[in-house]
Amino acid sequence: MKDILVVFLIILVVTLSCLPLFKNIRNINSEPDWLQMLSYYRAQRQSILEYHQLPLRTPFFGGGYPLVANPLDGALNPFFIPALIFGEVIGLKINVFLAHIIGALGMYYLSRFILGYDILGALFSTFVFCLGGNLHRLLIRGVTYPPLYYFFMPLLLALFIKAKENKRYLIYTIFLFAMMLTQLSLRFLVILTFLFLFSLLEIIKYRNQRLAFGAGYIRNLFIIILFTFLLGG
Repeated sequence: MKDILVVFLIILVVTLSCLPLFKNIRNINSEPDWLQMLSYYRAQRQSILEYHQLPLRTPFFGGGYPLVANPLDGALNPFFIPALIFGEVIGLKINVFLAHIIGALGMYYLSRFILGYDILGALFSTFVFCLGGNLHRLLIRGVTYPPLYYFFMPLLLALFIKAKENKRYLIYTIFLFAMMLTQLSLRFLVILTFLFLFSLLEIIKYRNQRLAFGAGYIRNLFIIILFTFLLGG
């Protein structure tokens, strides 16, 4: 019961912190990252709604070039749905809000139920991660967009840890990993490097006065990478 109340508190605080995004909901600014993502969303949305076809190519950028398989093409990403329904400007702002919610709840789940923090420790970790960094400030100002998928890191790590004991979580990790790949471009290497270094911690451990070896994390990581690139590459 306490955890449910804490979840409601987290959602409330994160919602209040994101309200400036919706003050003038149709307004945009001239920041390059946002203009770039708005342009992609606009081209993809127009292709589907006006031309009734998948956004394979656009004539609007650089004299025309393919959209499909572009590192920033999000047409096959679930986060394209808000832009498709509400328009690129409102959809982009909804995505920023949803990323904050996923980041906050993901961090609470990781710290509370995976790492075993008490409620206060998990709550502190959640607010510091989601609201205490520069990314939150930049996103609310409309300065950057693709790195908002870093908010998915706590949930990704939680699923990755759970997958060691329960292979069902491998499927969830792969789909989340693939979704992040479709929007992070080369920034994806940062996340990949983090998971690789995390996996190395398990290979050699000193346990019960003996060296112990384990390859569960590193094996799962290679499986995840393989299927992620089949899905999202």
